[in-house]
Amino acid sequence: MLSPEERTAREAKRLEQALFRVRLGQAYRGRTVVVWAIAAVLAAFGLLLVGGSYFGAAEVADHVMLNGALMPERVVQGEWWRLVSGPLLHRSLSHLLINLVGLVLIGRHVELAFVRSGFVSLYLGASIAGALGSIAAGHVVSVGASGAIFGLIGGFVAVGLRLWRQLTWQLQRSLVGLPIVIVFGLLILGGIGDEGARATDVAAHTGGTLGGLTLGLVLPLNLRDFENRPLTAPGPRWSSRVMVVIAVVLSVVVGLAVTELVRRSKHAPALAQPQLRELAVGDATIRLPVGYRTGV
Repeated sequence: MLSPEERTAREAKRLEQALFRVRLGQAYRGRTVVVWAIAAVLAAFGLLLVGGSYFGAAEVADHVMLNGALMPERVVQGEWWRLVSGPLLHRSLSHLLINLVGLVLIGRHVELAFVRSGFVSLYLGASIAGALGSIAAGHVVSVGASGAIFGLIGGFVAVGLRLWRQLTWQLQRSLVGLPIVIVFGLLILGGIGDEGARATDVAAHTGGTLGGLTLGLVLPLNLRDFENRPLTAPGPRWSSRVMVVIAVVLSVVVGLAVTELVRRSKHAPALAQPQLRELAVGDATIRLPVGYRTGV
């Protein structure tokens, strides 16, 4: 049996965790801006690529896809912008909607935890990490923002790990356990079957998750309750300034990449004819590049 002192200490711990849970819920009720800005950019590219044929811009859409998709061979030849533009492009409406839903549902909490500059650094850093993972795996073509979305999941897990001692076991399970299960489940499901492995860029998902988790563990947290009191001890002032600089640099890189993509997409790309494979879709047969990955 517990002694009176131990019971008092345990009850005090429970009250402390309950209060922290309330403050954490308040912190996650704030407004987000960057998440919706990124969603708008992804939606704009998606409307062009998916709806190009309906809007009379099919040729432009094809040029954007061929000039912007992540192709390791072209990246090695100097087309660096593909590391950034590939995650902006999507092959279908369902592909786009899945990533937009993940961005809004998870990204909102991550932005509130790391504020705008931290969210930009984590999202873009995870996106590039996912692209590098895809290149390391030797994929021929890859598109989609899912590497960055998995990075947001990794960042969300990092928040839970950093607050671990202050959380009840229910919150520990929700903030850390459940996202980890989701990540592993999606990675496993994505690799089941030959066509599933071909269509899903597991390497980008893995790279994005690890990149987001790493950044989430080192970027300064800024969760605050309704009284604007921080939930964690504030870091040194220079860390926030460094985070802003990183976010600005990465944003400039994205801007340059999009500018280069737009400039080159005005003309047909000079690409070598890829090796194609046939894929049966119902009664029809289409031809796709060998190793084509969508990033979903």
